Amino acid sequence: LFSCEQYDRRLTLKNTTSDTVCYFFRLSAKCDTLLFFEECEDTKIYWLPPDRSTPFSRYTTDWEYTFNEEKGKLLRVFIINYDSAYQKGACYIINKQLFIKRYDLSLNDILKSNWQIVYDGK
Repeated sequence: LFSCEQYDRRLTLKNTTSDTVCYFFRLSAKCDTLLFFEECEDTKIYWLPPDRSTPFSRYTTDWEYTFNEEKGKLLRVFIINYDSAYQKGACYIINKQLFIKRYDLSLNDILKSNWQIVYDGK
């Protein structure tokens, strides 16, 4: 007998551009403004086709609970060029800080955005 946890799928990332992009994310302290090379080995990069949305599933069963347990932390979402992600890999991208866009979001920011992060290429 086992339990299947239902992940909280409310939070989504929407790509409104005409390009496939890649992204990764992590929950980290507000004062941790830079990523470090040592963190690259465990970084999973996801891809997102043009004009599509995807939930941040398989991360938490409850976003509010996660933010309350991890007080003072932000959800950081990094958007990466698709070709760079697959040609260079996570360690090179993190070491060189090669991000197209970066979002630093509190739970309040997520609630204000109605649970949707929109990447519009700007």
